[in-house]
Amino acid sequence: MKEKILELNKERNIFWILLFAMGISFAFYVYFVSQMTLNTIQRQNLQNKIGDVHFSLGSLEGEYISKKNSVNIEYAYGLGFKDASHITYISKKSLGETLSFNNEI
Repeated sequence: MKEKILELNKERNIFWILLFAMGISFAFYVYFVSQMTLNTIQRQNLQNKIGDVHFSLGSLEGEYISKKNSVNIEYAYGLGFKDASHITYISKKSLGETLSFNNEI
């Protein structure tokens, strides 16, 4: 009789352990599904923001092009710019001689 009671006690312990494991598994399942849902919503919001930024970028590019096209020589003279009286050009020295140890290039 004592053996039957011990056997039932073991089965009861196994039952509670399995029930606890199932509860933890269910809690993890709920957590991960909710995180997946929240991440999907956040990704959608970020995609909407990206679309808004692309739209504003397009309007800024259009504004930049229109302002760039409005700058001409008459506009520069109106702002006080003058033609250069003396123009000097600087020639670029070849880098091959300065980078070689033997100056064979």
